[in-house]
Amino acid sequence: MARLQMSAQARTVLGKRVRRLRREGLLPAVVYGPAIRGVQAITLSTREFERVYARAGSATLLDLTIEGGRARPVLIHQVQHDPTRRNLVHVDFLAPDMQADLTVAVPLAFTGEAPGATEAGGLLTQVASELQIRALPDRIPAALEVDLSALTEIGAQLTAGQVPLPEGAALVSPEDEVLARIDQPVVEQEPEVEDAADSEEIDRTAEGQETAEPTAEGAGDRDDSGDNA
Repeated sequence: MARLQMSAQARTVLGKRVRRLRREGLLPAVVYGPAIRGVQAITLSTREFERVYARAGSATLLDLTIEGGRARPVLIHQVQHDPTRRNLVHVDFLAPDMQADLTVAVPLAFTGEAPGATEAGGLLTQVASELQIRALPDRIPAALEVDLSALTEIGAQLTAGQVPLPEGAALVSPEDEVLARIDQPVVEQEPEVEDAADSEEIDRTAEGQETAEPTAEGAGDRDDSGDNA
């Protein structure tokens, strides 16, 4: 399968002056790694990068061409966003050694339906969104598929060790790391509502007790009257 393509230009504008590049729709970036010497500063189209990044993510090998030169395989290593406006501000590309294994985080793609949720009435909880694997750069998949159909009952779970890996790839995450599970739904108990008839009966009983018991002041008046007589 052909790799996604991305083109860039060498960059001489550095420091705070790169703000002007962003206003022009260009994205500052750097390329580094074992396959090149030092760090190379570049710029590329922000729109083109967003399009490719939406398809490739950070685990897919790309072909980066700088000023019409030879295409170089790279990975999107780090993406920086403005903390307030969330727009792209900078990208790091990694040029890996194609003959050496690389440890990367690969996103999970959950597929199918979980019978434990659709039939048994459980609650599907997706615990993880990626797995760490180790593989040659050209063997790293864009995503790892996780089949939910094995979750057939409440309490069932899928772990990292159950996910099929591409040939030549090894799992770095713990094998018993839970990726998805079927939980018992939590049933909220409705608060008890006091019966209106019981409430009225309690009120009438309280009123009757107040009427039947004389006050201390009233009892003293009657005693005084008796003495005077």
